[in-house]
Amino acid sequence: MFIPWLEAIEIGGFVGFLKWKKSQEIKDDLYSRHKRPREIRIVDTQVRRLIGSPTKFQKMAAMRAAALARLAVNTKAFELLLQGLLNPKSRLRRDKNRLKEVEVTL
Repeated sequence: MFIPWLEAIEIGGFVGFLKWKKSQEIKDDLYSRHKRPREIRIVDTQVRRLIGSPTKFQKMAAMRAAALARLAVNTKAFELLLQGLLNPKSRLRRDKNRLKEVEVTL
């Protein structure tokens, strides 16, 4: 009668450890300074087939360009720019010259 209790405690401890470990992984992902890009397997495999075999320099250049694009996109200015482009009453949409200036500065 004592052994089933030990087994239950052991299983409960193991399940608790797994939950704690998963929560730690989530916290690490949320608070990490180096965020991994989101993976969509179907799209990733298709694109991987299309790109062939890039050189080491090409891989590094693409990685840095993507990092720069992520940096630009994760700003309030980019969000406001998109709001202005989606709003039909915005001066950004009415004035075509202003829109070209914005495209050049990004």
